[in-house]
Amino acid sequence: MARRGQMQHVDLVEDDGTTRAGSAPAPDLSTSAAAPPHATPAADRRRRRRTVLTSALAALAVLAAVLVVHVRADARERQRLASLADLPFVAAPLDGPPRVAWTAPEGRLDMLVAPVGDVLVSIRTGFDERADVVAVDATDGSERWRVEALASVARDAPDDAEILGFAGTCVAHPVTPDAVACLATDAAGYTDGEKWQSLPPTVARLLVLDARDGRVLTDLTDALPRPLPRNLAAAGADLAVWDDADDVLRVRALTPEGGVEWERTLEAPATEGAPAWVGPLDTRTTALLTPQSVHVVGPDGADLRVAPLAPTESAQQTTTGQVVIVPSWEAHVRALQGAAPTPSGVRLVTADSDVALDGTLVPATDDGSVPGLLLTLVDTGTLQAWNGDGERSWTWDLDGVASWFRDSRTSTTVLDGRVHMAGPGLLVTLDARTGRELWRSDALGSGDVVTDGRLLLGLADPTTSDAIGPELVALRRDDGTVAWRAPLPVGTDLVMVQARLLLAVESPDDGPTTYHVLAGDG
Repeated sequence: MARRGQMQHVDLVEDDGTTRAGSAPAPDLSTSAAAPPHATPAADRRRRRRTVLTSALAALAVLAAVLVVHVRADARERQRLASLADLPFVAAPLDGPPRVAWTAPEGRLDMLVAPVGDVLVSIRTGFDERADVVAVDATDGSERWRVEALASVARDAPDDAEILGFAGTCVAHPVTPDAVACLATDAAGYTDGEKWQSLPPTVARLLVLDARDGRVLTDLTDALPRPLPRNLAAAGADLAVWDDADDVLRVRALTPEGGVEWERTLEAPATEGAPAWVGPLDTRTTALLTPQSVHVVGPDGADLRVAPLAPTESAQQTTTGQVVIVPSWEAHVRALQGAAPTPSGVRLVTADSDVALDGTLVPATDDGSVPGLLLTLVDTGTLQAWNGDGERSWTWDLDGVASWFRDSRTSTTVLDGRVHMAGPGLLVTLDARTGRELWRSDALGSGDVVTDGRLLLGLADPTTSDAIGPELVALRRDDGTVAWRAPLPVGTDLVMVQARLLLAVESPDDGPTTYHVLAGDG
């Protein structure tokens, strides 16, 4: 302690914003308005750092929220496109304007082809009269593998008859991943100058193969019934083989191991234009169609519902697995001849009900995004929508485009909750749940519209004077704006989708039809 009267020694130091340990901070004598008298430059800097940090964190939070929204939207879109992957009428998604990836050899494209993974599998009968299971790479048309199914195919027909052979059918296996089931037969037919003569199969073989390399996984030939079947379909977890010879529909469902799950025999007297047919409705029910009745059966083959058909009716299946009963072709012919009124009316048959709907069926390729949706046309002026219970959902005045439905170049596509109706030179899109019109486009030239799940695709005249062929136009499904245009081969008069292939088709009057497979570069 300093004594009174004795001077105390004080060190003078320059304030550099720091404080030595054990000493009091130097007072800020600044009178500047930039900081209050009680604030120090260090505190000011800390305050500014906190403000910047808070703003950066807020911006990062907003960015993270936006990224989460985009990630979730992308995940939903991937899930939506994945749900379309098994629909044969939806082309593989395009990443941009497509090019011709390959052209079917000799103008031929197998109609009964099963897309499994990245290959297309079908049965071909060659000039050496043998039947092979052939897998073609969907990306370039090259042959991936070939397996002999029948060593020889001999058909008993007049020497001068032109025989049309039915080589067989392939389907993606219902429960085994990356597998394909193929039924090869020597069934055929020919005309004798008066009527069609059918040649039943005398030999058949049923194989389950690995679609990736052609390896035979199971040979189910010994499980085939007699008489031999000529048709194959999936039926829930089973494979259904069937035939409708001798006015009888015979169906046998085989387990993956070759056991018989169930069998049915139904009377099916032949009627011109109304053949028998067997096909899956969903993973648990199967439709057995004859010219006289519709049978909806469960996993054990037992009837869940039977709907008789009148002589003026025929049954068909929609792309969403519904069975509808509509006026037969003969009824329409009689109406055109003036011998009967124009037929109308639709019956919707499910495992739970058989309900009558007003109007004429409007065929549509439907992705199932609005479950149970069915469209009919009433008095050629009103479009009606029905739900799966047969109740009317909404109506829409055709607004001057009723003539579309008398034009063969008309298509209706249900995609992602929207109804896209295309006619010559115009496409109208409605909300599939409410019937509200969303947008119109005149960018397309005809009513043949297809989709890759993302876009609506159709033909249009070229937009440049130096173009030598038509163009493929892609419309965004949300608002109908043009996403892109791409040139097509000269002579293309139709675009279509088959086995998930987008095809540009040339159909000259004096030559074979040519199929060009279109694909993106991505």
